[in-house]
Amino acid sequence: MTAPDAANADDPIQRADQEFDRLKKETEERADRTAQVEGELDGDEDLPDRN
Repeated sequence: MTAPDAANADDPIQRADQEFDRLKKETEERADRTAQVEGELDGDEDLPDRN
């Protein structure tokens, strides 16, 4: 790790940006998985409809 990288690791704004990016990626992955599961459930006639 270079000196500028080490300085950025201690920067609260940089850490917040990294955390935001990580959470955004997780949210997008969950949304994709939710859409996939809902698509699978829509095709399953054995399950009762959700109210």
